[in-house]
Amino acid sequence: MLFQLPQFFEDSEEGVVTFDLSFLRRVGDANLVAGTSATLEFATDVGSAGYVVEQGNNTGFQWGPGRSALKFARERQLAVELAARIVRGNPSLTLYIIQYDSKGARLRQATLRHARERFQGALTLARDVASYTVAIRLAGRGVVEFGEFRTRLDSADPNPDSGVTVAIAGSTPDPRLSRMNLIARVAGKVGTFDRRHLKMGADLTRRGLRRVSSKMGALAKRAQLGSTNVEPSASKDGLPQAAKSRSQLRLRKLNDDLTLSGKSNASAWLTEALAFAVSMECYETAERLTQYALATWPQIDPPSRQAMLVPLVEALTSVGDLDSARDLLETKAHTPLRDDKLVTHARMLGNGHERDAADFVLPSGRLDAFSLSRMKGDNAGLITSLFKSRKSLFAQEPQNYLLLCNAELEQSEALYCKYLNKYLARFDVGHATSVTFGDNILDKIRFHRGSLQSDGPRVSVIMAAYNAEKTVRYAVRSLLQQEYGNIELLICDDGSEDGTLAAVQTEAGEDERVRIFRSDSNQGPYNIRNALLKVAQGEYITFHDADDLALPSRIRLQVARLLEQKARAVIARWVRVRPSGEFVFFKDQSALRNALVSIMAPKEVFARYGPYRSVRFGGDTELKERIRNSEGDSAIYQMKQPLILGLWSDGSLTRQAGGEGLENGYRGPARRRLSELTVRQRLLGAKIMPEVDVVAAIGETGNIVEPSPIASVSGAGI
Repeated sequence: MLFQLPQFFEDSEEGVVTFDLSFLRRVGDANLVAGTSATLEFATDVGSAGYVVEQGNNTGFQWGPGRSALKFARERQLAVELAARIVRGNPSLTLYIIQYDSKGARLRQATLRHARERFQGALTLARDVASYTVAIRLAGRGVVEFGEFRTRLDSADPNPDSGVTVAIAGSTPDPRLSRMNLIARVAGKVGTFDRRHLKMGADLTRRGLRRVSSKMGALAKRAQLGSTNVEPSASKDGLPQAAKSRSQLRLRKLNDDLTLSGKSNASAWLTEALAFAVSMECYETAERLTQYALATWPQIDPPSRQAMLVPLVEALTSVGDLDSARDLLETKAHTPLRDDKLVTHARMLGNGHERDAADFVLPSGRLDAFSLSRMKGDNAGLITSLFKSRKSLFAQEPQNYLLLCNAELEQSEALYCKYLNKYLARFDVGHATSVTFGDNILDKIRFHRGSLQSDGPRVSVIMAAYNAEKTVRYAVRSLLQQEYGNIELLICDDGSEDGTLAAVQTEAGEDERVRIFRSDSNQGPYNIRNALLKVAQGEYITFHDADDLALPSRIRLQVARLLEQKARAVIARWVRVRPSGEFVFFKDQSALRNALVSIMAPKEVFARYGPYRSVRFGGDTELKERIRNSEGDSAIYQMKQPLILGLWSDGSLTRQAGGEGLENGYRGPARRRLSELTVRQRLLGAKIMPEVDVVAAIGETGNIVEPSPIASVSGAGI
């Protein structure tokens, strides 16, 4: 999770310091603190990075801006010691102790210089000092490792402060812990610093926040881009200038999205931070925030507990910690579950008590399609009973007809086809003419093909096929039988060990629209896409997997939407189906998913925002986000119609060990790592997250595969 806080330097153009809070962890039985393995990243594009380290208080300290009153009747001696070793580069470090009177006015300040890998010094706080702030300034570029941080405020009082630890705001520091071992990475060109502009206390009061918000709004307006049709210039880090500027704006927006209550109240902030991490698929960050929430659960106020239940359960299930998710719902959710998502999770985790059809209606009145689709044993009678007694649920939500398809498996092919068409009719995408049950229903289902559209821009469809001899023929057939005729199909056998190549050649026959290639080694679909993009001749490019079935209207409708919406790219949707014919529902109660593989865009878009990352799985999202970050959300048009039936089998990439992306929300470790790293890099930029480091970290999970040459079956190499 990225979190921005105001700098305390008034002359800084950037106005904020960005922190990576993924290091949060639980230490023993204590509340979450920045422990010995903590990592903290500073991101400063302009100006010096300044951050308030500590505020004085008789009982403890808070992490973050803000001032706490010191109550004492005599002078005190304040001793400060901070280990700071320069690991790389030549940054300048300065530690300030700023003193304030009872009205918050700055009285004076002292400076501790960095010498022999530490700051060390003491000063006397006079009687007129009501509070103080310890702040550190970092300038230049480099990596600094901070070790022990200690303060001691000597006085005649019976309980003087000593050995106080740094803790997250709102938590109670554990007196047994006194280390703050963290790394500060200072990046970007910095300017000069004038002590006269040192802001007094940069706190989180409403006045301070309004000031920061106003300044950030002005910066955002100055950074607004012109027409997206103008070719952006390249920045020093290799990103298009437009993408870099929009990333900064998005980063500032994340700070704005943290409400006043979130910035002043740890529970509210944690709720928002956790929900954001889950929504961005930063599962590793979400896991650490979850650990923090569970460790501090007794201190969290009841409204915040209720608000964070959904993201907590989602975060726990995404990493496979089902026991903790189950315990959370059983022991910590003290109110009845009235939220659809919580009820869904409770049933998925075995906390539900379903007895009859009525138990599968959610609190909102919707049908619990996810739980019904996962029931073990014969659930056909229960689904049929619901259809007879609650027909309105099927009329209002047509995806429930897919449950009726599931109920008719191995029973009636005619009824299966009927209910499938009732579903498809709501989207006006065509209809099936026949269904035959068998080993793979996608090979036995037939669709009506409408009139052929022969005009329009040429579309190149790229397909990688690995060990797909049992599926590639119907995948190719579904593309060659499109209602849109001006296509070319580029298929590459990705080092298969079965008869994939022969199957492709048989299905393609003499069709001149098909071009066939072969790779000597298996290198994954994204390397194949990158290679075939170079030789594609179409004005528009899209992709298709070797085990999926395209509806005859797919290409025609996508081209039409691309022209109508004047978008840079268009993405269709799909429904996933098992070989048996069973439609898959996901825990968000929907069978309809975004089919990122279906992205269609002009060729120059892929040239501008490509190539795909050389991973075995999970590479689609990153390219889509590059387009969106650079050209705005409206640049990508998300269709509502399902245009693909995607096979959901043991051979699917989303079901491979380590890279899982399952219907219950679980994400495999390698997929979590990829998502976490690429999201951070998009938000922070390549200066903070260098590409070489990202690739190395992804490679540790085995998800990187080096590209290798491919060749046409006629012998022409690429």
